[in-house]
Amino acid sequence: MIQAAGSWRNGQQPAEQVAVDIQSIIPVLNTVVTKLQKLATARAEAVAQADYVGSIELYMQALQLEDAATQIQAPSLVSQLQLSFERIRQLGDHLYDLGTAQIAPLLGREASQPDMVQAAIVPDWVSSGLAPGSPLEKGRPAWQNNAVGPFQAPANEPLSTWAASVRRIAIPSPAEVHMAVSRGDATVAGAVADSLESAAVNIGRLPSPEGNALAEARIRIGLLLDAEGAYAAEAAGLLTGSAEQARILAHVAEVIVGIGEVKSS
Repeated sequence: MIQAAGSWRNGQQPAEQVAVDIQSIIPVLNTVVTKLQKLATARAEAVAQADYVGSIELYMQALQLEDAATQIQAPSLVSQLQLSFERIRQLGDHLYDLGTAQIAPLLGREASQPDMVQAAIVPDWVSSGLAPGSPLEKGRPAWQNNAVGPFQAPANEPLSTWAASVRRIAIPSPAEVHMAVSRGDATVAGAVADSLESAAVNIGRLPSPEGNALAEARIRIGLLLDAEGAYAAEAAGLLTGSAEQARILAHVAEVIVGIGEVKSS
């Protein structure tokens, strides 16, 4: 599916074929989610289980968004939704890695080390060529500064000090985010996406929390997920004459924000 989406983005595969492929994959992923949710886990493994479920749900939402994009006629918006698909998919990968890091002692170093390394990295959309653009991104400062990058804090500080620093950063509340994605106003959703991106940037500039290297990565991934939800809501608000696709994008926005809210809390 990743290859098919890339081929469509590069003009090598028609949208109709991508849509067919998507519809064949979503039921499989939904079955996996259902089975994962039914697994009995110890308390220590519950966070990992939630991360794994969340990652697959993100894959499904990315596919729903991509499917909607195959039915949209506005080329500039389609291009941005294709990038959104890839960003959401990669955030799903990172959430999976965070889940593996959570149960690393049970898996052993050899099995968990690759995911442990990836779990401590926050994606850099600029260097990967996936940064949002017009009509969703209108020159907002976070991406201009190429500030959302790898997890490389300048120093360490006690977890309590780091947490206090995070609380001083302006982060939209869950209520504000939910209002923005449910309002149907592209301008409001875009402004919230800007605030969420800026918060992720500013947290990345703080010293690392001692003894909890993944704490920063987890909260920044959550904020980037909320931003993706806001982007999907912005896209829904920009659509005219495509009520069904707008409805799908609005639903995708709500689901992604729900996942991001849990991860950044």
